[in-house]
Amino acid sequence: MGEAGLRRHRRAVVLVGLVLLRVLVFPQVALSVVFGAGQHLYTNPVLAGACYVVALGWSVVFLVLAVCRDPLPAWVALVDTALVAICLLALSLAVAPEFFLSTISDSDLEALAIASSLSTAILLPPKRAAVCCLVLAGAYWVAQVPATQLQGYDVMATLSVLCWQLGASWFGGMVADALRKAAAQVDAATSELVASRERHALEQERARHFEEQSRRYRALHDGPLSLLTALAGRGPVAHPDAEIRRQCAVNANLLRGLTPDEPNSTLTDLSLALTEACADHAARGVRVHYQFSDLPADLSPEVVGALSGASREALNNVASHAGTDRAWLTALPSGGGVVVEIVDRGVGFDPVRAVTGRGLPESILGRMREVGGLAEVDSAPEQGTRIKLRWPG
Repeated sequence: MGEAGLRRHRRAVVLVGLVLLRVLVFPQVALSVVFGAGQHLYTNPVLAGACYVVALGWSVVFLVLAVCRDPLPAWVALVDTALVAICLLALSLAVAPEFFLSTISDSDLEALAIASSLSTAILLPPKRAAVCCLVLAGAYWVAQVPATQLQGYDVMATLSVLCWQLGASWFGGMVADALRKAAAQVDAATSELVASRERHALEQERARHFEEQSRRYRALHDGPLSLLTALAGRGPVAHPDAEIRRQCAVNANLLRGLTPDEPNSTLTDLSLALTEACADHAARGVRVHYQFSDLPADLSPEVVGALSGASREALNNVASHAGTDRAWLTALPSGGGVVVEIVDRGVGFDPVRAVTGRGLPESILGRMREVGGLAEVDSAPEQGTRIKLRWPG
């Protein structure tokens, strides 16, 4: 049974209880009217009739609301308590005290008071339900006051009715509260089951993606990348033309950049931009070794442009000033952002003196600062250079 089915089942149980409690009131009130009229005990028939009409009319409205509204609003229970209490008190003014001595009728709307107490206990939170039940019990007791002066009035019987009314309401409230807690547990279990199925489906999709990526990367590595690497190398299958070897090395380097280190990773705008920057410098004779892993896919174009532009400028410095043909570029996720490092083992430089130029302060430091990032330069003469780009800073 799904969550919607459980909700329908729970509402059906509550609805049946509310309807039965209210429907059973009608024949008992009819018996009360017949008895009172037959014994001529109505001292104010108009007021008595008005009490019965209001009580029964509201009961019909209550039934309609119970069927049509889900959930039944709390104000319905509050109005029910107020109207039944008023009818109890008003009816005591419209009948002779002897009316309350009857043991064969519910002349004091006892059945309606009990039904209202139980309905309140089912619909309202415990504290508010307790207040409403006490109001109904008090109204019932006040309505009995004129009859207490008569001989034969059984005070213990009235107290027994009150105890039964409060006890039944307490028990009904406990059952309703237990049902609400059980329903909440079922809802939580259902939600957890749905979430578990969604996680399982996501894991299966990731597994399929992993297998497909692994197959593609393996085919790329064993095919074009191996061939280009062999043609660009110094072995027996190397191409005799130096320019062609250089172009093969450039393209091999480009393919390495397009192949994430983790098979479960995917290409992102940042990894493509960094690969393009490195490929451009491979054409200038700088071999860039890549390491990309799980780069964020939701970076803004401005951040991607700043990171790739600063990386390109750092590689420009390698090609122009480092005196080496190799560099290492690492891009990794970090704390919800990304860190890119460009390292070379060239001649290095003094960062303090380099800050006076335009390339380092504007194209690297300034570019990262504009997007809320940070650039760190670590270099010394004859010690190589490390430039770390961090976003956010």
